[in-house]
Amino acid sequence: MALIKCECGQEISDQATKCPHCGKERIVAKTEGKSGKGANTILFVLGGIFIIAVVVIAVLIVTSEESGLYRLQKIAVHVDADDFIGNDDGVSGFYAPEIYAIVYHNQDQIVNTRDNAPQDKFDATFTPSVTIGWAKGDTLTVQIYDKDLMDDDHLFTVKIDHLRNGEFVTKSAKGSEITLTMSKIK
Repeated sequence: MALIKCECGQEISDQATKCPHCGKERIVAKTEGKSGKGANTILFVLGGIFIIAVVVIAVLIVTSEESGLYRLQKIAVHVDADDFIGNDDGVSGFYAPEIYAIVYHNQDQIVNTRDNAPQDKFDATFTPSVTIGWAKGDTLTVQIYDKDLMDDDHLFTVKIDHLRNGEFVTKSAKGSEITLTMSKIK
């Protein structure tokens, strides 16, 4: 509320419909003193609608980009010493692991690199070149093993619930890393 001067020279409220001093009637506009509140509400609502639209579009783009055909081109594995169980070959004592990977798309095994396991290495790279038809909700499970003379030791497992074009790294709880190189076919 603000004070204004009446024609009689006295100060009156800008909300008064007549002057209390001289009795002169005054026309008060309905929006006077409230200017901008209606406009601010409209801008606030439009801003909210805009933000929601941007979020929905972003989600649609991300989910549509994820679905499709991918080629798993490379699996690079680094086994941290904390994930390694240790093996005794019966002759020379403990040695480094012979790493191999088994990959499942949902429940189907799509890669098994056991026959290509490098000997006594904490790092291994495999190039399976496998095509994966990916849809929202799919999972990729990568299990890393150490090939052994008697029985193979499971070292760790990572589950992946999204794919994207390019390289991405996932880690075990103890620090081992798996880098997958994917290329989107369509």
